[in-house]
Amino acid sequence: MAWIGRSAATVFTPRTVGSPAPALQLPLAAIANVAVIVFGATLFALIGHGMAILIGATAARIAAPAEPGIFGISVLSFTVAAACAGLAWGLGLAINLNRFSMHAVYRNRLTRAFLGAARKPESRHPDSFTGFDPADNLRVADAFDRPSGGNRLFPVINVALNSTVGEDPARAERKAVSFTITPLRCGSAALDLKENMADPKGAYVRSDSYAGDEKQTGLLDERKGISLGTAITISGAAASPNMGYHSAPLIASVMTLFNVRLGAWLPNPAVVDDPKQLGRAGPRNAVGVLLYDLLGQASLKRPYVYLSDGGHFDNLGIYEMLRRRCGMILAIDAGQDQHYAYEDLTRTIEYARIDLGAEITFLPPIRVGDAKLEAQGAFAEILYRKTTEDEPPQTGRLIYLKAWLPPDAPVELLAMQKRKTSFPHESTLNQFFTESDFESYRRLGEYLMDCLIDLSNAPPGEGADPAPSANGLEHLFDGLQRLARKAQRDRAAPGQPVDPGRQHAANTRATASWLMTR
Repeated sequence: MAWIGRSAATVFTPRTVGSPAPALQLPLAAIANVAVIVFGATLFALIGHGMAILIGATAARIAAPAEPGIFGISVLSFTVAAACAGLAWGLGLAINLNRFSMHAVYRNRLTRAFLGAARKPESRHPDSFTGFDPADNLRVADAFDRPSGGNRLFPVINVALNSTVGEDPARAERKAVSFTITPLRCGSAALDLKENMADPKGAYVRSDSYAGDEKQTGLLDERKGISLGTAITISGAAASPNMGYHSAPLIASVMTLFNVRLGAWLPNPAVVDDPKQLGRAGPRNAVGVLLYDLLGQASLKRPYVYLSDGGHFDNLGIYEMLRRRCGMILAIDAGQDQHYAYEDLTRTIEYARIDLGAEITFLPPIRVGDAKLEAQGAFAEILYRKTTEDEPPQTGRLIYLKAWLPPDAPVELLAMQKRKTSFPHESTLNQFFTESDFESYRRLGEYLMDCLIDLSNAPPGEGADPAPSANGLEHLFDGLQRLARKAQRDRAAPGQPVDPGRQHAANTRATASWLMTR
């Protein structure tokens, strides 16, 4: 009805003479919803009609030569229904839902493409038919060794914990919360062991005892918790019945019927306390969670939770770094954003402000819709919320690097964009990248990082901020901060001091205005 009203308003709205007639456009979402309803109704009608024919023929054969009565047909119908329910319950106990779905297929391919490719060819012993080597995979708990001296990057794998049943009305639009998988712990700060969802304290379990009771890394596998292949597969599970803020009950029903599920149902760290059940790599019985999938319902309070692509909550991985109050964050945005709307970035900024009290201010402000970006990326200053009144303000710095093609990029990248106008903002629906596709994106990333590092090493000009420090990572952030402040001063009106708060507010208003016109 809303679409009909909007279309009628479009048709009957007066327009000036000579102006082009507005096109009557049918929303794609409305077409998809109607198609799903028609498909579901047709499918269940055909199944019901087939079962009616089968039961009628069976009842007629049993009652022959007499005609089958209504009582006999009813008893046979209930018997068939009970047999089907019993069969489903038995198969649900015997089959791991995560293994017999697209999740397992996707995991095998990702493990081979990335983890297997990182190993030396002479150390691999793949199957002659599939090309898979179970030893390509490893447990997340084994993916990090504590350094004896110095620092080392600590992997934090971001996934989305879906919550589509509206447990928090104030945040019902999100339909998901953040969930992390690290070599030490797996869990979410949005969970609570005492069911205190109004002010959750977080629920985390050891990674070497979580969701890893299946052999995935070879015959000598010790089953030490969730595997790295499973973690990165869930982190990239874009197509799922439950998809965070993209979730829709009708789409969930169709995807469940076709078993299109790249995510995984795993134990809830806040509910399950039995070590054996906590270590299961899938639900104890698949029937219940299949019904939740079919209805598009996922909850934070049930024994099993549905985990999917981290982009269903935060597509940049910044949110959890802000929770940890990191001093230096480098974010790379390779999402499909040919209109430069910065949807992923602005969503993360919004969540960080609401949940964590962290304010992110770009210097100078990002110009939404402008396809010409700065070679050094975008620089932002972070102000974290005080935990106590006496605590001094804690700050951080963020470098945001977006995929774009500068006019002076290498010739092979310009030629790729000539052949593919969507480069470098191609959709991930294309899962069949060629060698030239991979090399083009790799070369683009290398080129943009080289530009960023070279500009951070540029000597300061007259009246500029002090030169950056000699430390490698701090050197990079200091140099880009100096360039960002210089650009902020250059963009300000002559003789007018720069007010970061006013600039931040103006940038927010410009972003909201631009998004409303899209």
